[in-house]
Amino acid sequence: MAKKAAPKTPACGNTPEKRAALGSLFQMLIQAGIAQKGSIDNWWSLCEKIHRNEWTSYDQEGEGLEPMEIPFSQPRQDMLTAQVCSVITKQEPYMLAEDSGNTQGEESKERAVHKFWKSAGFEIKLRKASNICTDTNRVFYRVGFERVDDKAYGGLILDVLHPRKVVLFPCTEEGVQGARLVGHRFYRRVKEVLAMKKAKVYFGDPGTTIVGGDSPQEYDLGNDIGSAGVVANASGPDPMDERVELYEFCVKVDYEDSGEKWYLATIAFKTGALLQLQDYPYSRPWYFDASYIISNDDAYWSNVSVARNLAGLQDAMNKYNSGFYNGNMISAFPPIFGPELPEKDYRYSWGDIIPTDTPGQNWNPTTSFRGDPMVKHMQIIDIAGDRTARISANTQGSIQDRSTTATESSIVASADSVGIEEYIGNFASTLADVASFTCELLALHFEQWQGDALTLGVTKLGLLAPCLWEANGKTPGNTPGAKIAACERLVSLAQAFGPASGIDPYELTKVVLQNSNLSGADNIQIPKERLAPPAQPGIGGLPGQPPGVGGPPGVGPGPALPQGPAGPPQQPMPNA
Repeated sequence: MAKKAAPKTPACGNTPEKRAALGSLFQMLIQAGIAQKGSIDNWWSLCEKIHRNEWTSYDQEGEGLEPMEIPFSQPRQDMLTAQVCSVITKQEPYMLAEDSGNTQGEESKERAVHKFWKSAGFEIKLRKASNICTDTNRVFYRVGFERVDDKAYGGLILDVLHPRKVVLFPCTEEGVQGARLVGHRFYRRVKEVLAMKKAKVYFGDPGTTIVGGDSPQEYDLGNDIGSAGVVANASGPDPMDERVELYEFCVKVDYEDSGEKWYLATIAFKTGALLQLQDYPYSRPWYFDASYIISNDDAYWSNVSVARNLAGLQDAMNKYNSGFYNGNMISAFPPIFGPELPEKDYRYSWGDIIPTDTPGQNWNPTTSFRGDPMVKHMQIIDIAGDRTARISANTQGSIQDRSTTATESSIVASADSVGIEEYIGNFASTLADVASFTCELLALHFEQWQGDALTLGVTKLGLLAPCLWEANGKTPGNTPGAKIAACERLVSLAQAFGPASGIDPYELTKVVLQNSNLSGADNIQIPKERLAPPAQPGIGGLPGQPPGVGGPPGVGPGPALPQGPAGPPQQPMPNA
C-alpha cells in the first residue's frame, strides 16, 4: 500500500537539530506519563486473569488438594457488555441531535454519523471497548478520517485502545482535555519504517537509528499473550522483520513564546528519534475515554472496576468450591493407611496411599463430609456478587429457585434495570463528544465524500452547526422490543375502552412497523380509518344514547371492520 507524502513540517521542527531536541523532550514526556500510572497495570492484569478464569487463588496442589475455580466474575462481566451494547446499538440512528434549531438538519446529521459509524464497525468496536472497560474501568477511542473510495461511507477511523497502550501527561482528573501530551503505542516492522523514511513520510535525519526487537509482551504483566499460546517476540530469519516500538500522539508545543499549539507527532520510543511532526488540524485531541464506574478519586487512573469489585468474591467462591469439591471426593475415595504397602496396593483414584509403621492390615478411615454450610455460604456469595455487579442470576439466564416469589423476582428485575441504566449512562456519555467530533471530521473532509453527502442530504454548514448529542438507546426502554411490548399493552387498553381511551391505534401501528426490523416496513401503507377502534356499547356516550353520541368532540363510532363469511346457523342442543 503506497504511503502518502508527509505534510509540510512546522517551523518548530524544520531542522534536524530542532527535531532531535523535540524527540528527546517527547521521549521524556512519554516516560513521565508511563510512570504516573504507577502500579495500576498490576491490577489490570489481575482483573484480566479473573475475567479469563485463570487466576488461581487456592493453590494447594502440593498438598494433594485440587484447586477448583468456577466462572463467577466472567459471566457477570460478559452479560454487562451484552446488555449495555445491545441497548446502545439496537437503535437507528445510534445518536440523536437536538436543540440546533433545524429539525431537518438534525436528521441529516444523525444519518451521516450513523452511516459512517456503522461503516467503521461501531457495534463490534463498542463491544470490544466494553470488554476492556469491565476489567480496567478505562478504555479509549481514537477517531480519525482517511477516505476509502471503494467503501460506502468509508473513511472514518474508529480505533479501540487498551489503557495499557495509552499515555497521558500530565495525568490529572481532567483526563484527555487537561493533558499536554496524549497518545498511544503501536508497532511497525523495521523494514516498513525504513521504507517510510525513504519515501519521506518519516524524517530521514542523519544519525537517527531504528532498532528492532521490541514486543508488546514487555508490557504484558498479566501474561495475556503467553496464556493464549502466542510467542509475540519470536524472531525470524530476517532482522528487518523485527518490530519497532512507536508512539503517535497529540502534543502541545510553545514555539518561540508564541503560545501553545497542538501538533501531531510520531517517535521511535527506545531511541527517541522523531519520525513525524505536523500541524494538528482539529479543535481537540482525537482521543476519547470511557468508564463504567464514576469514582470520586482525584487521580485520573481509577483503582476500581467491575472486575476488581468482584475479585474478593471470586477468591472466596474459588476457596469454597475447592473445599466442597475436595471434601466430597475425599469422602468418596478416602486415603489408605497401612504398613509397608506391597506393590499391588496403589493409589486408587482420589485418595492417597499413606505408608505407616503400624503393623496390621491395610485400612482406610470412614469419612463423612458435610458440605451444607459451604453451599449456604456460596449462595450468600452469589447474592453478594449480584448486588455488587448489579447483574443478577435472572439477567444471566439462570433458573431461579422455586421458592422465589413473583414479587421478589420483580424487585430483582427492577434493580437490574436501574443498574444497567446507570452503566449505560456512564459508558455512553463520551459518545456525545465522539459524535460532535465526527461531524467536525466530516466537515473538514467534506470534499472527499460529498457524493455520499448528497445522498444523505447533509451540508458542510449543517455538520458544523452546534447541537446536543445523546445516545438513542440510552435506556433499555428505548429498545425496539421494549417499544413493541409497550404498544401491545396500549392496544389492549384501546380494545378494552374504545375511543374513550384516547389511544390512536394508527400511531401505535407506525411505531411497531418502525421497530420491527422488517425489510421494507417503512413502505407499508395502511389507511388510518381502517385502524380506528370500534366503539364499545355504553362507552363514550351519554346514558340512553347510542355509543359515541354526546361524547367528546371528534369521538364516535368508527367504520365497521370487514367481517368474514357468516357461519352456519347454530343448531339447538338436544335434551339430555
